[in-house]
Amino acid sequence: MDKLLIGIVVITLFFTFASSKTPSNSAIEKPLKNQISDNQPTVDVVPVTQTTGIERRPIESGEEGLVKITSTGPNSVTVYEGQKSTLFSVAFEAKGSQMSVQRVKVDFGQTKEVWLRLLKTLYVVDGSGRVLAQTELSKDSVSNIDGRWVTTLGGFDFAIQKNETQTLYIKADPYVFIDSSSTGFFTVSIPEDGVRSQDTRGGNTYGPKNSISVKIQAESR
Repeated sequence: MDKLLIGIVVITLFFTFASSKTPSNSAIEKPLKNQISDNQPTVDVVPVTQTTGIERRPIESGEEGLVKITSTGPNSVTVYEGQKSTLFSVAFEAKGSQMSVQRVKVDFGQTKEVWLRLLKTLYVVDGSGRVLAQTELSKDSVSNIDGRWVTTLGGFDFAIQKNETQTLYIKADPYVFIDSSSTGFFTVSIPEDGVRSQDTRGGNTYGPKNSISVKIQAESR
C-alpha cells in the first residue's frame, strides 16, 4: 500500500514537472509573430500628386497681332539729281493688336551703283511728313548679304492702332550731281520679311511675305 501511494505521488510529480516545461501555443506564436514583423522592411508613405503632363504658363497681357503690308505706290519712279523723291508708298494694316513698326530694310540689288552714285540718303516718313528714321548711304551703313547690298532703317517706333491702316513712305535724296553713267534703270526693293513690327504682347512679326520692288530711273537736269 505504501509502495502504491509512493508510485502515485511520483507519477503526479512527473506530469506536473513536464507540463511546466512545455510552452503553450500562445507562447510559441508570440515570438514567431515578432520574428516575422521584425524582418519586414519599413515603408515610408509619401503623398503622390498627379499631373496631367500639360505645362502651365502664366497668361501674358496684351494681344497677338500682325501687320498686313501692301504697296500703294507706282512700280517705277524717276529721280532727279538734288531733288527728294518718294521711292515707296506702303500701307500697314494692324490686325489682332495695336502694332508698332520698328524696322525697314531696303535692298539695292547686286550693284553698288545705286548707293554710291545715285542715292545719298534714305528716310522713313509718316503721313504728316515727320521723319521717323534716316540713314546716310555709305560703306558703313550698307552691307553685302549673300551678294546683295542692303541697308536698314531702324531706331523708330511707329504705332498703328488695332484694325487701322497707316501709310509710311521711303524717300531718298539723290546726289546733287548724277553721273551720266548712273542714269539707267535700277531695281530697289523692300525684301521679304524686311519689315519688323511688334504687337502688344511684345512678340515680333515680319513682313511682307513677298518683296515690294520699284524700278528707279535717274535723270540729270
